[in-house]
Amino acid sequence: MKNWAKATAAVALMLCAVALCLTACTSESKVGEWDPMKWKVVTLMAKAKNGAFNVSSSGSTFSVVCRNYAGFWFSDIQVDGKYIEWDGKDIYQLDCEQFSAQIQKNKLTIDFKANESTQKRNITISVTAGDVFDTFCFKQLAQQK
Repeated sequence: MKNWAKATAAVALMLCAVALCLTACTSESKVGEWDPMKWKVVTLMAKAKNGAFNVSSSGSTFSVVCRNYAGFWFSDIQVDGKYIEWDGKDIYQLDCEQFSAQIQKNKLTIDFKANESTQKRNITISVTAGDVFDTFCFKQLAQQK
């Protein structure tokens, strides 16, 4: 009789544990799901029909603030479809031939240098805050001859 009581108690305890696990593990959002990054544009720039920001040939500054993430860092940088390599030591600051960019807390600032060539530039800057990414596209005009 004692073995039957122990077995019944063990089964009841296991059923309670399973029920607790099933109810405690439910979630409305999927594991790994992150909210998209939300931006406030500080420096206004006109957008082209394809969604890229237009940059004058003489250069200019572009700034945005992320409203829902306290920090982020550079992910990928492309100029005319070619990836820009950087040492990766400083994921918050980048200086290259076409522009310099820096991230301070939740603010991204890009200083475009003058485009003295006769070819327009396509610049793509991607940032990440972990498993969420966002990309900014720019088209810099060429010098008029």
